Amino acid sequence: MAAMRIAYFCHVNGGSRSGVFHKIGGQVDLWRREGHEVRVFLATRDDVEQWRSRLGDSRVCRYAGPLSRLRAMVELVRSVRRFRPDVIYLRWDLFYPPMLAFPRRVPLVVDINTNDVVEYALGTKGRAIYNARTRGLVMGRARALVFISDDLSRKSAFRGFRATHYVITNGVDLTAYPSLPSPENDQPRLVFVGSAGQPWHGLDKVLALARFRPAWGFDIVGMTEGEGSPPNVTWHGSLNRDEVIQVLAQADVGIGSLALHRNQMFGGSPLKVREYLAVGLPVLYAYDDADADVLDGYVLSIANTESAINDEIDRIDEFVNRSMGARVPRSSVGHISTAAKEQQRLALFEAVARA
Repeated sequence: MAAMRIAYFCHVNGGSRSGVFHKIGGQVDLWRREGHEVRVFLATRDDVEQWRSRLGDSRVCRYAGPLSRLRAMVELVRSVRRFRPDVIYLRWDLFYPPMLAFPRRVPLVVDINTNDVVEYALGTKGRAIYNARTRGLVMGRARALVFISDDLSRKSAFRGFRATHYVITNGVDLTAYPSLPSPENDQPRLVFVGSAGQPWHGLDKVLALARFRPAWGFDIVGMTEGEGSPPNVTWHGSLNRDEVIQVLAQADVGIGSLALHRNQMFGGSPLKVREYLAVGLPVLYAYDDADADVLDGYVLSIANTESAINDEIDRIDEFVNRSMGARVPRSSVGHISTAAKEQQRLALFEAVARA
């Protein structure tokens, strides 16, 4: 594979405690180890130094509000043009007018992590209308769209574009996670890693399960306590990776997304599930996951419906009780490693660069 100049363009907030921070950093590390020149062009509200120290040779612009965000995008696109890349990899977020100045002769590959049309429809009406009317200005000129699941790639929101569809599920750097021994809990302990303001994560369903099973312990990472929390729930707020691993070490089961149906999605590859599997946690989730579904005995996929916790409580009971003291062998999860997945992505970059 010939060396390429790769421009990774993104708008990300969440800092070093977010899964996306580690995902982007890991991708850049792997691409550079393969001999490619990679530069990230990032707009963020975060402290820029944490991003710069992680990403190395990159252009990071901090913004505070809508106007400064637009200025940041202008500067980032200008920096992309000066870089003269062989391929531009855009993590899709929202259309910004400066994107129209991406060099036309450079192939554009767009990374799709969610059904943006439905997701924005769950928010403000103005933002949803803006996204629906402008998204095609970028996706319509993309050479390829890369999806995290087959289900997402088949959504009607992504039809009608000339871009070729590719599916590359999310992975995780297995070397960054220890294989954890099982705890010796008297009662089951479950952990859920999520983010506030994202109803498709299904936090309300996790709390419903906690009310159904008051003897079980629940750890919630990434959010602070809300009103009416059951007493068997411990809230940890935002944690760094090492702190998250300490919480995972005490758990018998990890809980993945439980409400993707709210985003009209029925398949996915959430980063948190890969983190659970990397440390050996059996996982409960409610969607189709090509990487996790094959781990028979160590995972339970329940119905992706509003009433799933109530409808499937017997299956959940059986799985959770059976999972106490169990750990997923590291030898069973090699397929979720980022190394193989990023080779697929680099092969795609090379193909579009040559076309």
